[in-house]
Amino acid sequence: MVEEKEGQITKESDMSQAVAAQTLRKIRFSGLPLTELIPLAENRLPTFRPVIPHLGYRLTSSKCKLFGHLLRWHERRGYKGSQMNRKRIGMSCGVEMSEGHPKTQIITAMKPYQRINHWPRTSSLTRKDVIWNNYMVMRADHKEEYNFMPETYVFPREYNKFLAEVPADSESLWISKPINLSRGRGIHVFKRKGYKAEIDGPTVISKYVDNPYLINGFKFDMRIYVVLTSINPLRLYVYNQGLGRFSTERWRRYDANPEGINNNFIHLTNYSVNKENEKFVRSDLAERSGEDASKWLLTDVHKHMAKKGINVDELKESINDLIIKTILTAEAHINIGAQMLIPYRRNCFEMFGFDVLLDEKLNPWLMEVNLSPSMSCDAPIDLNLKSMVISDILNMVQVYNLPGDTQDAQSKRAWRVLSDQGLITKETVQTLLKDMQDEEEGKGEFTRIYPRADSGKYDKYFEQHRPFNHLMIRHLNGEDILTNHGGQEKTVPLKPSQPDSTLFDQHF
Repeated sequence: MVEEKEGQITKESDMSQAVAAQTLRKIRFSGLPLTELIPLAENRLPTFRPVIPHLGYRLTSSKCKLFGHLLRWHERRGYKGSQMNRKRIGMSCGVEMSEGHPKTQIITAMKPYQRINHWPRTSSLTRKDVIWNNYMVMRADHKEEYNFMPETYVFPREYNKFLAEVPADSESLWISKPINLSRGRGIHVFKRKGYKAEIDGPTVISKYVDNPYLINGFKFDMRIYVVLTSINPLRLYVYNQGLGRFSTERWRRYDANPEGINNNFIHLTNYSVNKENEKFVRSDLAERSGEDASKWLLTDVHKHMAKKGINVDELKESINDLIIKTILTAEAHINIGAQMLIPYRRNCFEMFGFDVLLDEKLNPWLMEVNLSPSMSCDAPIDLNLKSMVISDILNMVQVYNLPGDTQDAQSKRAWRVLSDQGLITKETVQTLLKDMQDEEEGKGEFTRIYPRADSGKYDKYFEQHRPFNHLMIRHLNGEDILTNHGGQEKTVPLKPSQPDSTLFDQHF
């Protein structure tokens, strides 16, 4: 655990200076033009909107380096590190950035102006075995629509099922992924024929997508940044930029290259794996306008595909559809955690890294949903993108200070309005609309994919009716929901009077 101590002043590092020099947006901060504070090579800075002085922050992992560089860079402009213990966020802390899920006691002690970057129970999305179980529950009722994850077995629980259902003489390829590891560790490809079990802890075995869409002969996937800012009503955003991550050996079908089955540089697109290959090409050293690079900006992937005649807008819509349906597999679980544990409706937000692979027919396949996607910056392409992602998130979720008891009381009242059982009031509707408007004003390069005017098509996937979602969709279709908000509808309370103590050790 690494905590930034209150009043700690660190010298602006090379990373902080590079953030300022290589990113793109100008904005005023605390009344001063940042262009007067630091030279700019471009026209964007990863900066935050004006904040009240002495807004605190806390970093609970040494891996949150880019967050730290950005926040320390602005420290003299209003942010300060906060002194805290491990059970609760200090009064001076406005935002906590944690790589892993925080303790329950931290969440339940939060003040209305405080933000933390995780929702309860999102392991239902980010654990490889749990997301598959939730996906299959949804698929049981919606087989035609839930067809975007490869066939998967959870070992050792489903080992015998795998042997029974997949013929022993099958030439099919499968990919083995340890459940509790990340960054490509422990992953390998194998053929069913002649397979002998080598089970070393909980593992998922997924059907290998053997017809990937290739660029310049290489397999790639797309890292897409998704932010969940509210669970009831649901508000979900996708960043307009991302990464294309490439393998470093040309891909060929197994039957044409049987010896390549054990070469992870062919099959895996993980940066952590491929950077170890001598053929890995950093984006800043690539030739041919960057097309030799092993990592691209997602917009460059889209431009390449558009030149091949592919309708990129349709492709992005199909990926957004996949993202929404994936979130809905866990929506009920996260909602329960929010009802039980979150003191105020806007305490939590969370960013996920969706890894999506395309097949040769341009069907998107969900490979994984990543908890706390990497913000490491090994090249300018990472620094440029990730610093803007962080800043836009913090702006969108309204990280700012709230002085005094007046604001505290107002926030409590706003939460109570949304959590009381009974009729939906005009005040409820006004609060919902203001929340969405605030995020819209600060979203930067994020695009809201739920709710939208056409989001009613997803109603059938919710475990139970969500009146707040329905209200927002009606508003986006031009209805006057302030005077016609369907006051006879009842809501499920978002927050009970007391947290359920039985969830303290299991909510994540």
